[in-house]
Amino acid sequence: FNLFVRSSSAQQKRYNAAEIRLNLEKLNTLGSVLYVAAHPDDENTRLLSYYANEKHFRATYISMTRGDGGQNLIGSEQGELLGVIRTQELLAARRIDGAEQVFSRAVDFGYSKNPEETFSFWNKDSILADVVWAIRKVRPDIIVMRFPTTGEGGHGHHTASAILAVEAFKAAADPSRFPEQLKYVQTWQSERIFWNMFRPKEEEVKGKPDITGVDIGSFNYLLGKSYGELASESRSMHKSQGFGTARSRGKQLDYLKLIDGTPFLDNELSGINTTWNRVKGGEAIAADIQKIIASFSEVNPSNSIPALFELRKKINTEIKDDYWKNLKSKEVEELILACGGFYIEAFADISSVTPGEQIKITASVIHRSDERFTLNDVRFNDQDSVLNSKLEQNILFNAIDTIVVPSSTVFSNPYWLNNKHGSGIYSVKDQLQIGLPDNIPAMNAAFRLKWNNEELLVNRPVVYKWVDPVKGELYRALEILPPVSIILAEKVFVFGGQGPRQVHLKLKAGISNVKGVFKLPMPSGWTCEPNAFPFDLVSKEDEVQVVFTITPPKTESEIHLQPVVEIGGVKYSKTLERLTYDHIPIQTMVRDCEIKLVHFSITTPALRVAYIEGAGDKIPE
Repeated sequence: FNLFVRSSSAQQKRYNAAEIRLNLEKLNTLGSVLYVAAHPDDENTRLLSYYANEKHFRATYISMTRGDGGQNLIGSEQGELLGVIRTQELLAARRIDGAEQVFSRAVDFGYSKNPEETFSFWNKDSILADVVWAIRKVRPDIIVMRFPTTGEGGHGHHTASAILAVEAFKAAADPSRFPEQLKYVQTWQSERIFWNMFRPKEEEVKGKPDITGVDIGSFNYLLGKSYGELASESRSMHKSQGFGTARSRGKQLDYLKLIDGTPFLDNELSGINTTWNRVKGGEAIAADIQKIIASFSEVNPSNSIPALFELRKKINTEIKDDYWKNLKSKEVEELILACGGFYIEAFADISSVTPGEQIKITASVIHRSDERFTLNDVRFNDQDSVLNSKLEQNILFNAIDTIVVPSSTVFSNPYWLNNKHGSGIYSVKDQLQIGLPDNIPAMNAAFRLKWNNEELLVNRPVVYKWVDPVKGELYRALEILPPVSIILAEKVFVFGGQGPRQVHLKLKAGISNVKGVFKLPMPSGWTCEPNAFPFDLVSKEDEVQVVFTITPPKTESEIHLQPVVEIGGVKYSKTLERLTYDHIPIQTMVRDCEIKLVHFSITTPALRVAYIEGAGDKIPE
């Protein structure tokens, strides 16, 4: 079954008639391709656009890293925070080119000289398992590597990604490799694996039986763009890397060199069946889809809804291959919603909430078709709201309910940053989370629609939407915050002598009327005044600055402290950070709060010292 979360934003995709037609054609294609590289922005967006929109394949890009070790043109974030930005830039790119995005757990630790060094950081076997996991889940007919195994890619991460792809090509089909995955997926042998060559000269590829050309400059009339134009829009989302590119037009050949797998005759897909005939019972399904395409009305797409419901029933009853049954059944459901002109959302009245707090949610549904639909119920995180309401054509239906956020709801944070990790690999303990591009929504609304005797279950994340006077209507993920967060301006405090110094921290309320005590637990030898700071924050978002006077021991010392907020006997030690850029959704990080205190004796002779700043650096104390 399909375990990957598709590229998504807080605001849902709306389809025009041409895009519905394109997705109908995609429905009649059963092909999959996996593109493999090392970093965000390494991918060939033209090739991904071509496979997703011209060949109508399920096209997926697996990036080994989230780009934590890159530079940042648009801000000061580095390391993990830059990785969060670049993750979202990749998802924004995929929303444009139509491909899907997954990751391994590898950390981008900066430039690496060779793959041996890279694997010493990454733990090769663990990252190989992640690539095998991706192959077994998306079942690609072909795999395409951005880089060769022989080192021409320069960066050690680049070469390592190719080595992993080649090994995973065989390992994914071997039940003795990573057998723990087989609880969820089956083994899979792709037909071929290729290297996407670096713009070779014609004489280097002409007549070579192991090299084939792909024209990725085709024009798509339904989209009104060539794949060069589409790819430039996609690639230009990598704004932190300064990768805005001009739109390219006209024929452009890319070349694929066979690395392993069966020889081919005409092209990279020779002999690979990407029609419904590849699954038992598929021939009749293909004929039905062709009829739907032939009768599709661009001025009234809802005419296709009855046939689509009948098609879904046939797929679910007659197709035994669970992978294609589940994938194509979901595609049919998305097409039904698109043909019905549906817009379905669930939004909260506030942007953030704490576990255990009440929240008012509006479930909103509208459809613009002649078909008769009923909204049976809406379920918010397993809390039902029974409605049985008829939906009138082009009349917005709102149902408002107040629910309690489960006390077990985890705080907002990119899931790969929830656990402490080493320099080479993120710690993700849940197998089903590995590879996911983004968080599963903290709160979910499940809408159960009914058409005649057919039910349609639609899941939507609970979001927050608001109106900006300049930018208009905006959406963001609902934040799950602690009752009080600790805000840090500095994470390291240096004591250069024996005297005390002041440490400034800030508390921010996540709920109204919250009282408690703020403490800095000190180890032996260090003293702090005051030992506890009582606070009383009246309104949500209220802030108070706290000043502690800390005296170091007489000896040199270096310690890590966890500031603690105690509220009603419950202790919290969380810091809050937000990333706000126009081209990606707002990102919220709620993580363990830790500060470092360093005491050493130092004398400063009369020297002139120069400090060369790196990207995002500031002069340290």
